[in-house]
Amino acid sequence: MSSRITVDTVVVKNSELKVHFHCQGDVANYIKGELFTAEYNLNIESVPESLLLIPFLANIWPIALVTDCEVNCNQVDLQFFKCLEVVRKSFEDMYPDLTWTGILNPDLIVNNEKHYSEESSKSALFFNGGIASLASYIQRRHEKPLLITILETGEEENSPGWMNGINQLNDFALERDTEINLIKSNFRTTLNENKLNSTYKASVGGEWWSHVHHGLAIIGLAAPITYHHSISKLYYSATQNPSFIYPYGSHPEIDSHIKWGSSSFNTVHQGYVLTRHEKITLISYYIKKYDSKLKVSVCCKNDDGLNCSTCEACTTTILSMLIEGLTPSNHGFKEVDAEALTNIKNEIEKKESMTPQAIYQYSDIKNYMTYKKSELPEFSLEFFSWFEKVNFKQFNRKHKYSQVWKQSKHKIMNQFQNS
Repeated sequence: MSSRITVDTVVVKNSELKVHFHCQGDVANYIKGELFTAEYNLNIESVPESLLLIPFLANIWPIALVTDCEVNCNQVDLQFFKCLEVVRKSFEDMYPDLTWTGILNPDLIVNNEKHYSEESSKSALFFNGGIASLASYIQRRHEKPLLITILETGEEENSPGWMNGINQLNDFALERDTEINLIKSNFRTTLNENKLNSTYKASVGGEWWSHVHHGLAIIGLAAPITYHHSISKLYYSATQNPSFIYPYGSHPEIDSHIKWGSSSFNTVHQGYVLTRHEKITLISYYIKKYDSKLKVSVCCKNDDGLNCSTCEACTTTILSMLIEGLTPSNHGFKEVDAEALTNIKNEIEKKESMTPQAIYQYSDIKNYMTYKKSELPEFSLEFFSWFEKVNFKQFNRKHKYSQVWKQSKHKIMNQFQNS
């Protein structure tokens, strides 16, 4: 093998994990720095090293696989070691044009089964207050799951928007007799995403982070928490559903195979059967029956911790909320009126192209709108009359033909200049 990642030392001090490593060969083009960090709001000094390494290994594994890289470390947990081979097969099935041949080469494989109780029924849920995680919480609220929130180390972590968002999440947890476990990590800044995208974007059909990396990387961060709290079931909310046919970095064939510690421990790709609009339908039911003041955190682009109300995630949420009889401004968004909807219409019409995910979500919203026309607010009728006529499945055709024309024009001009 031409590439190698070597773990040099694993240092734990109270709540902070530091993994010092170095790269050799081609893999060094895709990983930045030589230090991986993760900080928890609990003491992790009692967690075995074979489990402490999971956050780091989960983060670099997809890159190691695709660069034919050997990963060397002192020790690794048995269940995690086995699951990585299953995850490899999932990547191979999703992206057969790439070769997934990296290997993990530990000095010691540790069976941590004795540290776990088969009687444990505690659960945890990755939670950021967004649509997917809120729907998952509603579905699993009877378990009172421990809530886990990820914060990427960097400029955003001290911003007013993030701090206000974290405070809102803590309030949510306290009101429901559970707690937020916050993880701060540089896991994403260790990736050279520009290089990964330029090399692999064509092969995976989009950004490396979303199409390959994020499911395994994020789930792996929770290993020390699940050990500390004796968690037997870890929920990771589904972004997509079975009718979304494109490969994606968070999928039941990846997430639900991730294991560590004990054979009785499971990760669950929660809510996969629901489309995003159906999740908002579930949330609207919960709001109307149990919590009329519930706030939804779709993005944290404003200093007040509320939603920007203009990005695509906000736009699709606002439209679904209107269809389901909610007033978006009561749940974390700016005031929505006819003018705001006109702005959304103009932004959609200006787009030259859309991702398959955006096309799917807009089309899904339109399908549900047709059943609830009589319940739409008066100010939205003109917008939704236009929205109903848009063929989102053919949205990229104009852009495609425009690109073909530009290429043809460029070719003709070159021929003319060279003649």
